[in-house]
Amino acid sequence: MARMITRNSKQSIKVVVDTLAGIFNENTIRIIYSDADMKFEDFVVVTRDCYIPFVRQENSGIPIMKTWVPEECWDDRNNMKLSNLAHSLAEGEIRIFESNIFNSEVYISPDL
Repeated sequence: MARMITRNSKQSIKVVVDTLAGIFNENTIRIIYSDADMKFEDFVVVTRDCYIPFVRQENSGIPIMKTWVPEECWDDRNNMKLSNLAHSLAEGEIRIFESNIFNSEVYISPDL
């Protein structure tokens, strides 16, 4: 939450909670936290206006949000790689990538 406040100059916890609520709806929470197919150790969630890196907690395997990077904070490399995908996603729709794939120089297609 501290990074969300810093990156967006948000002045209250309520604004941060509202931002998170827009990202984490029932469907995205189910996919991230309980999907049986999710085996990645580290992964990145891409939404239409941000990306969120996660790491799994060592003992429990529970995904932990490391940070939140809104589109306006993307560097040129991530903007080139993600903008077509992000803009093709509907509100509340996400894509999940293994961190190694996300961190590669490869263009991420909206069809993935």
